[in-house]
Amino acid sequence: MQQLNPAIWIMVLAFVVVLLEFIVSFDEKRKPLWRDLIVISAVLILGFGVTAQNQQEAFNRELANKSEEISKKSDKIAELTSENAFMSSGGDSFCYLAFIFNGDAPNTPILGVVHEGKYPLQNVHVVITDMEHYNATLPNIPKGRSNATPSTAEELDKFDEMNVLFEVPFLGPPGTTMRLRPRWKLPDRDQITYSIQIYTQFQTFHQHLKLRRVDGRWTIAFRVIKPVPDKEPLVLREDVPKNFPRDQSGKVSWLYF
Repeated sequence: MQQLNPAIWIMVLAFVVVLLEFIVSFDEKRKPLWRDLIVISAVLILGFGVTAQNQQEAFNRELANKSEEISKKSDKIAELTSENAFMSSGGDSFCYLAFIFNGDAPNTPILGVVHEGKYPLQNVHVVITDMEHYNATLPNIPKGRSNATPSTAEELDKFDEMNVLFEVPFLGPPGTTMRLRPRWKLPDRDQITYSIQIYTQFQTFHQHLKLRRVDGRWTIAFRVIKPVPDKEPLVLREDVPKNFPRDQSGKVSWLYF
C-alpha cells in the first residue's frame, strides 16, 4: 500500500470546495444547502484522509515489525546452521598431548589427549615423533623448510618406523582428557623433544613438546600452533614452567635442530 502525501488530500479538498463553490454560484435558492454540503464534504474528505493516513502508518509499523521478526529468525537460522557446522568440524576447539606422571613410575607416564574449546573433535589422529632419535637416525636429512629435499625410499621407511600413531574417534565435551594406552616409555636420556602432529577431517594442529630432567624430575614445556594459509601460525596455547631450562635470552627455542 503506497502512502499518500498529506498535500494530495489538501489538493483534493480544495478541488472539491472550488467545484462546489462553482456549482453554488448557479443556484442562489439552495445556496445554504450547498454551503452545508461543502462543509460536510470537507469533513468527510479530511476524515477519510486522516483514517487512510493512520491505516498507512499502522501498516508501515506492522511491516517494519514483520521485517524485524524475519531478520531475527534469519539470524537465528544462520546461528543454528553455524552451530551445527561447528559441532561437526570442531569450530575453534583444539587438543594437545599431555604426560601424566606417577611417583612410582617416573619414566612411564600416562599419555592423554586434552580437549580445549566449546565443540567436540571427531576422528582425531595423533602422530608422535622423537626428534632426537630422528636426527640421530637420519643425520643427512637437510634441516629447515627452505632446505627440504625429496626423501629416499629408505629414509621414508625409517621415518615411518619412528612415528607412533594414535586415533581417538571422539573427543569431548570441553575439558575432556582421553587416556591413550599403553603407558608411554620415555627414552633413557635427560633431554627429549617430541614433534606431534594432530589432525582431524577439518583441522590440523602441531604441538612442540620438550621434556627436560631438572633436579632428577621431569619438567615439560610445550606449545600448540595452528597453520594459517599465507600467515604466521596461530599459537593456541603455550605452557613453560618457571624452572624449565631456557637459552641465554631467557626464552625457550622451539626449533627442532
